[in-house]
Amino acid sequence: MRLALGDIAASLSRTGVAVAALSLAVCAMIGVSLMVDSFRESLRDWLGRTLRADIYITAPGAGFGRPERRIEPDVVAALLATSGVVAHSESRRAQL
Repeated sequence: MRLALGDIAASLSRTGVAVAALSLAVCAMIGVSLMVDSFRESLRDWLGRTLRADIYITAPGAGFGRPERRIEPDVVAALLATSGVVAHSESRRAQL
């Protein structure tokens, strides 16, 4: 152990750069890990507040906000007649 520490002190110009790079890499890894954990927790909270239903139903077809993309009224009535449905909400989006 003494020999290794003595060698590091003797060649400080080489090992100093390596130690600094290692320290910076460890700090960057800790920072990225904290950032990812924070983002994951924020996303989990947001999804928990936003997506509260057990089932989400959308109209088939490609395209967001297109007028021909609707669920037929008889399909909605059949879904609401299903046993166990306590409440529902409907929304429609359109791009102007």
